[in-house]
Amino acid sequence: MKKTIYHIGLWMALLATGSLRAWVISPTASDVLYTDPGATPQQLCNYYSYEVFNDTLTDASDVWVTATGFSTSDVALGSGEDGIYHIGSILAGQRATAFFYYCTPLLVDGGAATSYSISVYTSQPPGVAVASSSLTMTVKTTISANPNSVSSVVVSPNPPEIGGTFDVVVTGATGTIGAAQIIAFTPASDVGWPASCYRLSRSSIAMNFSTPNTYVDKLMIPRPLPSTGNTSYVATYTFRLICCSVASGTKASPEAYISSGVPVKHTDGNPSSAVIQAGGNFMQITKTTTVNPSVQGDQVQYFIGLINTGSTTVTIDSFDDNVYAFPTVPVQPVYVAGSTTFGTNAYPTANPSSPEPSVTGTAGTVLHWGATYDIPPGQTGWLGFKLDFLAGGIYHNDAWGLLGDCQIDSTLDPNDDSPYPYDQEVFTPTDTPTYTNTPTSTMTFTDSPTPSATPTNSDTPTYTPTSTPTPTYTMTFTDSPTPTHTPTSTDSPTPTDSPTLTETPTDTPTYTSTFTDSPTPTDSPTSTVTPTWTPTFTWSATKTSTPTISPTQSRTPTRTATPQVLLLHLYPASPNPFGYNGCYITYWVQVDATVKIKVYDVSGELVKTLEDHEAKAGNNNQFWNGRNDSGINVASGTYIYKVEATSKRQEFQYDWGKVAAAR
Repeated sequence: MKKTIYHIGLWMALLATGSLRAWVISPTASDVLYTDPGATPQQLCNYYSYEVFNDTLTDASDVWVTATGFSTSDVALGSGEDGIYHIGSILAGQRATAFFYYCTPLLVDGGAATSYSISVYTSQPPGVAVASSSLTMTVKTTISANPNSVSSVVVSPNPPEIGGTFDVVVTGATGTIGAAQIIAFTPASDVGWPASCYRLSRSSIAMNFSTPNTYVDKLMIPRPLPSTGNTSYVATYTFRLICCSVASGTKASPEAYISSGVPVKHTDGNPSSAVIQAGGNFMQITKTTTVNPSVQGDQVQYFIGLINTGSTTVTIDSFDDNVYAFPTVPVQPVYVAGSTTFGTNAYPTANPSSPEPSVTGTAGTVLHWGATYDIPPGQTGWLGFKLDFLAGGIYHNDAWGLLGDCQIDSTLDPNDDSPYPYDQEVFTPTDTPTYTNTPTSTMTFTDSPTPSATPTNSDTPTYTPTSTPTPTYTMTFTDSPTPTHTPTSTDSPTPTDSPTLTETPTDTPTYTSTFTDSPTPTDSPTSTVTPTWTPTFTWSATKTSTPTISPTQSRTPTRTATPQVLLLHLYPASPNPFGYNGCYITYWVQVDATVKIKVYDVSGELVKTLEDHEAKAGNNNQFWNGRNDSGINVASGTYIYKVEATSKRQEFQYDWGKVAAAR
């Protein structure tokens, strides 16, 4: 009994500390890949869903899921499906779902089951998986059934925006559900479905059973079913457009596989009238810093901004910054650990949940932030971080974002390669000490000679002694004070002088001598002697001076860099051609400048003069609404624009570009 209690207590202790907790993978779709090779187009593919449960005590900021290791050729990843799904953040105790698109080349039922693995990572794979599950799948053919019908398929918004989501909404009915109670949904079934561009991020299936229920992120309706009669449903599949370009005119091909009697049958009469148009890009990257130029040893705060001018929330998979010195690399800058922040519409100062970057690139100079980042419409998402510059120089930074294989950069053109450029100038400081001298002097005085007074008495008293007297002399000397000499010395930091000082005092002491004779009582002569003499005093002073030097160090940067000259570079206008929403004219200047833009038609007539812009060093853009100076929309055609830049030092540069209006 005591042993049992001990084991229970140990188990509870391990559970409390997280030692028994783990990541859990649960399939939420069928283990059968349903097909109909005889349909037009052929139905040979299905989406599959897997719930990932973070049953640990630790939040995970960057979760990835992979599907690998297919044991036969009967089942494989669909065309364009790379088998890597980026979830992003999953907090402790929360769940998220990964979706994969599988296809088969078989035109008949499959044989042995195909085994494969679903693995979970807490950073971008490859790496060490925190969980893995081995699963199996078989292939089974189906036929259509009239009662299993779809009445409408709607795509919205259409066209979608790159990085944004769009919904494929399917309205249909099951017909009578057979005894096996199988209802399996797939948002697409066509071999040509571009799974690499349309990333399934959510499913929501509202079933109008006798007890209505909505199943989120479950492509297989759990059994037992509440009822088996003909049941209407609305299935909403949410995709994210993650390609820079995708062919326009992709047909939606959703299906529902439902047991009808004994066999499983699929949707009949799927209109598939919904055609997904090519998406547009409304994202741009910018970059700024808190200080430029800076001084060696300073930690410089950077902010990479993703501007979303679209009408829907966009999500990107990562931010990247390529940090290298130009033209040489004396010492690579160092990322300041723990300095990453993220926020929208303001420079973030703190965000503890922001993940740290990894270092990638062939030269090890790319900082890669791999978490997903959401930016609402009309806002800017700012990623902040700090770099420590250990040597002077001019350092060049390139910033961009990634969405799947699509690069988000300084222009709205999704097919160019224009990372946002930024140059950081770093000066080397010069230390100039300041010295304060405080000399200390020691002086020794030797007085020579010691004055002595020998008075000469010229008074000779006259008296008539009656005996031989024995005189007693009492002498009182009244001296002036001993002369005191206080030298004043002002020394340089290292004195070597040993001065000798000689002084003759001007004071003349007065001496009073009183003689008292002891004669016979009748004779008491008194003699007063006033001597006259001038003593001479000589001082030999030896002075030793020891200076105390207290340096005070002050750092004064010496900036000898040559000022940068004005350079101007034009990027392609975007979008080009543009419609009634206008376009952005984007350019780069090396230094701050006043920029003027004038738009002409092909005949050379001035069409529009944009308002002067005070451009900062780096990338800038100005919006042209597609109207002339009178406020009227310009006609379709080609337009030439001239960009003129004037720096504060009155340097001048200009360049020409062109853009087309398609109305």
